[in-house]
Amino acid sequence: MQNKSSSKQTVVDFYNRVASYYGGVGPNFFQHCGQRMVQLAGIIPNARVLDVACGRGASLFPAREANGEAGITAGVDLAWEMLRETKNEIDERGLQSVYLSQMLR
Repeated sequence: MQNKSSSKQTVVDFYNRVASYYGGVGPNFFQHCGQRMVQLAGIIPNARVLDVACGRGASLFPAREANGEAGITAGVDLAWEMLRETKNEIDERGLQSVYLSQMLR
């Protein structure tokens, strides 16, 4: 039986391996769910938003759109490669006030 630490590492390793195509194959279920979650949360302009387990940004990007340039949007995730891919998209979109951090295990 795996201990909690090695089990968590297995999950992190999996998400690091699939990061480059995560959410990009098949229907974009994650994008729909992220947009709906942000809508239900009622995020307003200038808000401060923390997206825990942000992955590839399914909720992060709609939250950034909802809170606007004056708001702050932060995402954390265990998988470094997911964060790298999300950072690339942040840069491609030219977004400001979006911050990423890797969660400590």
